[in-house]
Amino acid sequence: MNPVRIVPWTADFITALADRLVAEAPRLDLSRTRIVFPHNRPARHLRAALAARADLTRPMLLPRMQALDEFLRSLRQNLSETPPRRAGKLDRIGLLHGVVRGLGLAGGPFAKLNDTARAFFPWGARLASLLEELARHGVSPQDLEHLEGAVLPWAEALLGQLGGIDAAYKAGMLERGWTTSGLDALWLSERLDEIEASLDGERLIFAGFHALAPTEEAVLRRLWERSGALVLWHTDPALALGGEVAWPAREHARVLRSWHAKAVLERETPKNPAPQVRRFYEGFDLHSQLYALQRELAALPDTQSTAIVLPDPGALIPVMHHLPAVDVNISMGYPLQRSGLAQLLETILVLHENGDGAGRFLWRDLIALSRQPLLRMLRAGVDTPLRSAYQSWERHIRSSSALQSPHEWALAFDPDETNVAEEELRTLHQEVLDACFTSFQGLRTLRQTGQAVAGLCDLLRRRGGQAWQHLLIDAECLLRLWQSVVPELTGSILADEEYDQGLLFLILRHLLEAERVSFEPEPLAGMQVLGMLETRLLRFRRLFILDATEDNLPGASAPDPLLPDPLRLALGLPGARERDNVAAHNFYRLLMGAQEVCVLYQAGVRPGALEGKSVRSRYVEQLLWELERATGKLVKPQPECVIDAPLKAVSFPVAAILPNRPAIRVTPEIRQKLADRLRDKGVTPSALEDWLACPKKAFYRRVLNLRPMQEVAEDGDRALFGELVHRVLRDFFSPLRGQVITPGMLDEAALFALMEAGLAEQAEALNLTYDGRVALFAATRERLQRFLRATPATSVMELEYVAETQLHAAGLDIRLHGQIDRVDLRETGHMVLDYKTGTVKDGGSVAWLDAELFARLAACAPGSPDAATLLAELADSGLDVQLPMYLHLLGASGDWRPDNAAWVALKSDGAERPFFPVEAEPKERAQVIQKRVPALVGFLLEHLLAASEFPARSGRHCDWCDYQGPCCG
Repeated sequence: MNPVRIVPWTADFITALADRLVAEAPRLDLSRTRIVFPHNRPARHLRAALAARADLTRPMLLPRMQALDEFLRSLRQNLSETPPRRAGKLDRIGLLHGVVRGLGLAGGPFAKLNDTARAFFPWGARLASLLEELARHGVSPQDLEHLEGAVLPWAEALLGQLGGIDAAYKAGMLERGWTTSGLDALWLSERLDEIEASLDGERLIFAGFHALAPTEEAVLRRLWERSGALVLWHTDPALALGGEVAWPAREHARVLRSWHAKAVLERETPKNPAPQVRRFYEGFDLHSQLYALQRELAALPDTQSTAIVLPDPGALIPVMHHLPAVDVNISMGYPLQRSGLAQLLETILVLHENGDGAGRFLWRDLIALSRQPLLRMLRAGVDTPLRSAYQSWERHIRSSSALQSPHEWALAFDPDETNVAEEELRTLHQEVLDACFTSFQGLRTLRQTGQAVAGLCDLLRRRGGQAWQHLLIDAECLLRLWQSVVPELTGSILADEEYDQGLLFLILRHLLEAERVSFEPEPLAGMQVLGMLETRLLRFRRLFILDATEDNLPGASAPDPLLPDPLRLALGLPGARERDNVAAHNFYRLLMGAQEVCVLYQAGVRPGALEGKSVRSRYVEQLLWELERATGKLVKPQPECVIDAPLKAVSFPVAAILPNRPAIRVTPEIRQKLADRLRDKGVTPSALEDWLACPKKAFYRRVLNLRPMQEVAEDGDRALFGELVHRVLRDFFSPLRGQVITPGMLDEAALFALMEAGLAEQAEALNLTYDGRVALFAATRERLQRFLRATPATSVMELEYVAETQLHAAGLDIRLHGQIDRVDLRETGHMVLDYKTGTVKDGGSVAWLDAELFARLAACAPGSPDAATLLAELADSGLDVQLPMYLHLLGASGDWRPDNAAWVALKSDGAERPFFPVEAEPKERAQVIQKRVPALVGFLLEHLLAASEFPARSGRHCDWCDYQGPCCG
């Protein structure tokens, strides 16, 4: 009987197969040999191994090498009268939607469901995958009934009619001349005699298979039994030698029993092999693993036969930044969804989803698009003008409204920052607008969507220039998007069906999520970066396995809402245990052939809604347990300084992150600039409050004139609304100026009419929708009503009164000035009123009435440490500068008798909050207004001009300060 030949998994499978072919070459025609592998990569390694053999006669035609899917596909093509076409995913989903509708289920379980294309698509995608798996396993499914409450309604309906759907689906595929890899395997498993006859005279070698689907196994078994095909496995030699078989090789043991086959060794196991070196690193996160990996790689004497294995392909980009400067080959499938190109597409999709459908888009989405690196790298000639131009574009976006059209204004840019002519730059910008906005607007079909994506790809290719020679991963992703996703969108039977934007974008995202970008393993020598599946049948002397956690090895499959695991078993499909066994075989087969193994995993907190600690893989647990059994000691993480420790914990020294807000050192130039500004611009109450609260912030704002990055106020511009309220109250009280008024004299309707007109006039500037304007007016109406009721009997003397005076300080004549919202005449004198639409400060007069504090002030020398300490105490005391300074300005600028001031709390009850308490005597008030205000202001200004630094005063206000960036930088 034809035995199954086993290459021990401690030996190199490719070398063993090459040895057999070289030995057979003198007596066999290798060109009549066909070698079938599980995937394509081993064929590349075998060709390289044969090319390096000096004992192979040349010239020679090498054997034909195919992956299993390609082998089965070629058989189907050769045996079919009319070779079928492989159907795409969208074709199959479209066919299934028609099947479900055509089964006459209107009165059945589908009657309660929304069977629109949008509702069906997610279930159709899962159903197509399920039927493909059923075909590959040769299962003709029965209807699964009585599932109410066990699965979701859509799943219940589909599974309840699964047998009929499967039959109609297969008939529809056959009628259209379509097929899939699963249907190919099923079709071939029913025509084994024809397969055997078609391959007569050809020598077959099935190399390295494990855990085949039943239909695939039926084809290979028949060719092994009847045609003498050679079957080679890379597995546990105990299958041939006898003894206990390692558990990851149990599937091979099952096949031997099922086939009634005998196993023999293809080559002997090595005698007294060198013990394998195993090292383990436990890190808190991926960064700590990469740190350990980088140190390990730097210590290598060479990089030959070295593999970095990534169970999670998302770690590829971070790993590439930590590799040494040697030739590295990447041989793995990278998710297209994680690429920069997919992120650009996602930005465009979100942009249109949040748009108003009339060509206006949300400002944040416009900024996200303008910051896309793949757009900023577009070239006009050899220059990349959009880098600087889009910075200017962002400033314009931030200064506009919440919803904007990119076509409303011309692109502004600085001609000095680019060598490109203005016309050429504007042409490039227009191409970006066409590709990102015009092409994706108003999409109705998948064909239009595919054409829009193709247009974006064409723009990136044409205008990317030489950048694609450096952005190799992005270039491969661009090629895959153009050659795989676009044809799927434009070539399916659904291409011209009309759908809404939501479904079109859902389908596009689904295709992006399912796509993998394969990187070719050239050159084969040197350091290689691979995924776990790409390591099958390959052997490396050194292994570095990164992020070996339970989530990645064996990996947890996402829950399937259509067919949960218990129902999979009911249909005869493999469950989680079988999938885990396949992952185990791949892991241990790879491990057994290495001389040095370094396993890195994380044990830190895993972020997310279900936050928890990452758990090292069960396979790592077994390796550590074997080590503990051999040494008789528990293996615990040790610091890296313990040289011989098998398990090391990667940790970094952590120190408290202290606030670092260095003071501004005052140079002669800064002092002069401050003096010039005080002389030219004078000082306002708000400027004094800034200097007292935080000198560093005031320096940025008042001396350097720095302004925070402008943001569009999506929930309404509060500052502009405050200005509107002030203007409305000014217009309302203007006809009443000089009159004695009482609350009963105030016309609510007139005030409300002014407010409503102001809101309507400023609606666009306030960024308010109609609903927002109505809601704001209702709230404002209530607050203004409270304000009118709380207004005491008074006489309005001035509105928005501008007052000023001169102050001599530090040898300078400085103008003190400000604008007072309202000045009223009351029984005891004139009252200064300041409207507050925000929060009203409490206790601002306490420090002003403290005679001892001002005595200390008089004793301090401006610019001294004592003066700085005292001013900090004043700032911490909550001292208010604005109202006392208004009173001082009023008293110094005319025939006024300032007695008190008050904030008008428009945000709450509309009542006045007096600055001086009732118990404050008139003499005390006069002392504050006439003496202490100019004393404090003069002292503060003299201190600023004499100080050696402007310190930052830390506090809760730092959390919302506009200058956090420069302050802490």
